[in-house]
Amino acid sequence: MKKYLFILLLIPIHGFSQIMFQKTFGGVGFEDAHVVHEIPGEGYVIAGTSNSFGNGSNDCMLFKIDLQGNELWMKTYGGDGDEDSHYAVLTSDGGVALIAYSNSFGGGDYDMYLIKTDSNGDTLWTKTYGDTTNEYGYCLQQTPDSGFILVGKKEDSITGTFDVWIIKTDAQGTVEWDTTYGDSLDDYARFIELTDDGGFIIAGTSHNTDSSDAEIYLIKTDSDGQVEWENKFNQSVHAFGYAVQQTYDGGYLMTGHSYDNNLCWGFPSYNVIIIKVDSSGSELWRSVPMGTIWGCMTYAAHSIRETSDSGFVLCGMSYVESICKTAADPDTGLPYTSNMILYKGDKDGNYVWSHEIYGSYKTMGTFGTETSDGGYIFTAYQGIDYATDGDALVIKTNSVGTLVGLDERSSDELGVAVYPNPASAFIILDPIATAKYSFSIYDGLGRIVLSGNEMKGKLKVNISTLTYGMYHLRLGSDHHLMSKKIIITK
Repeated sequence: MKKYLFILLLIPIHGFSQIMFQKTFGGVGFEDAHVVHEIPGEGYVIAGTSNSFGNGSNDCMLFKIDLQGNELWMKTYGGDGDEDSHYAVLTSDGGVALIAYSNSFGGGDYDMYLIKTDSNGDTLWTKTYGDTTNEYGYCLQQTPDSGFILVGKKEDSITGTFDVWIIKTDAQGTVEWDTTYGDSLDDYARFIELTDDGGFIIAGTSHNTDSSDAEIYLIKTDSDGQVEWENKFNQSVHAFGYAVQQTYDGGYLMTGHSYDNNLCWGFPSYNVIIIKVDSSGSELWRSVPMGTIWGCMTYAAHSIRETSDSGFVLCGMSYVESICKTAADPDTGLPYTSNMILYKGDKDGNYVWSHEIYGSYKTMGTFGTETSDGGYIFTAYQGIDYATDGDALVIKTNSVGTLVGLDERSSDELGVAVYPNPASAFIILDPIATAKYSFSIYDGLGRIVLSGNEMKGKLKVNISTLTYGMYHLRLGSDHHLMSKKIIITK
């Protein structure tokens, strides 16, 4: 019954006004946002990490905004050391539970860290889990008994390698049972969901014992954590699994990113991969939505959520330069320049729409989901240096993933018409608004071949010097962002 009620709440109401905004949150240091949840009629709760506020170097952060994106409150949690929050859920008592890792508390260097708050973000209790080694928490869900299921990775005290680690707790965070999964190399989990049979589905990464290549790792367990089936995807090609969700038809939809066999300036490039499996873990279809057109572009997915039309929305990032995360944990490092990717697909994995959020900052998309007004809300990190500077970015869009102004005009993309397309001699940029804007055109190697700053009004851009092929056009103003592919013919 709860499942079908959730579906009804997400059905878009035609004619209902869709509020749109794009806002950043943070202080003089570093903030990011990892997940957002809607409280219908009130606003949104966002979880992430902050080093501008709190007690230590980094602290877990939770903040609430209203329906227009205005901050209502912000709270931080942690000690003198480092804390990093990766996920949060709204709980049945009206509060929030956050999963993180901490080296301020617990028995080892880093320990899994669970924080339970009330509806105002005030701490009710905290727990750490781990021994003298390192343990990291990445995702959690509340279970029907008001307890929690936690997932992450646990270091082996002898080999130093990691295994997938899940913990089941009661409503106060006391451990009821825990178990690990994996082989002799590094394995870890990024996401866990409850399944309709009372069990759990887990998505992560396994480093193959024989080849040392990384593989997308999908595990289905019963309610006690016993494995019912497991499957690995993109074996021997270096792939990372990031998110999974049980779909309305009883199957599972997962995403991550995988090496795509393209080399650019000596670096490998990666591409988003989406895989749909049935209830037994057998693959039904897969999609590589970003294609391989841009050669040196690398794409990564960080979240996927099913939508009310049985399709899905994906949030991730693209690297302008092909700098890949090849360490055991792909969170290490950040590319020189990154853009946020928003992507909508149908139930069969086919393209519906996509947008790229870009600018002079690194913008790394982390999570996206449908909202009760038929639009979407996304979170991201946006800044210059992921270690020391940046803000939590929250974007609320309309039903086609765009910000088009209060009048909700539906002109091409984010309020700028581009024509003709294909074109041979020139293209026209024709904005709806009167604000100044900038544009850049990138070739297939990610190089800027034409650009203009502080432009205003309709603009005729001479493209006659460019060779034929597909290019990437990006436009931006203070309030609008746009990404579009253009084709040049001769």
